[in-house]
Amino acid sequence: MDDRSFTADVSPGDEATVAGWVHEIRDLGGIAFVILRDRTGKIQVKLEKDEMDGEMVETALGVHRESVISVTGDVEAEDRAPTGVEVVPKSVEVLAEADPELPLDPSGKVEAELPTRLDNRTLDLRKEEVKAIFEIRSEILESEQSLEVEELKFEQNKRWERDFEGSSVGETRILGPGDELAAGADTILTRGDELKLVYPQEGAMPEQFADLDFTHFFLQPMDGPHVERYTQQAMQYCLDHPPWRLSLQTHKLLDIP
Repeated sequence: MDDRSFTADVSPGDEATVAGWVHEIRDLGGIAFVILRDRTGKIQVKLEKDEMDGEMVETALGVHRESVISVTGDVEAEDRAPTGVEVVPKSVEVLAEADPELPLDPSGKVEAELPTRLDNRTLDLRKEEVKAIFEIRSEILESEQSLEVEELKFEQNKRWERDFEGSSVGETRILGPGDELAAGADTILTRGDELKLVYPQEGAMPEQFADLDFTHFFLQPMDGPHVERYTQQAMQYCLDHPPWRLSLQTHKLLDIP
């Protein structure tokens, strides 16, 4: 398919061939629409049943969601289309047929339990919100400065060893709102492998802990209604202060309880 165009690259007036997954089919009677999705986005394919080749229309509407098709036609402006343009097809070819019964709904309209999502990860990653998480991660890792994103560890059972001199050796120490350090009490833990600080917190800023004897320092954005702003602030602090690295609560981004 050397002449294929990505959906994000086509413009009104073009004659283009686009290919991708069938994201959705809307049959309104005399007219129908197929939403085609590729790695750059989506585009609407308009099928006027009475004015187009019946076999072509039947081919387009007979496929199951997530099948792979190729569409060649004229690109026209259409304000009501999801992306402002649509393809009026001259030909439709089915490249790969999907199973009629999918284990989950990639559009996200029908919720799926976590085990089902994890067992069918390739389909789950086609959801816009899930895909966006990894796109954000990719942008961060490709930034000009080195910024490591520490994913959430699902293993919550951490072992700690404390001695009477006030030092601690362990895997992770999380300092959040309500923690004794945030409350301004004396530092109890002074040594360990990882220190994770919820950021920002009044009276518990990163520079207060930079001299502690930890191998790794992480900033976790404060959760709540301003989490996006706090995430940007935490990213910038990590870029300006290399010992600190960003930690994201991936389970919350994925809406996992």
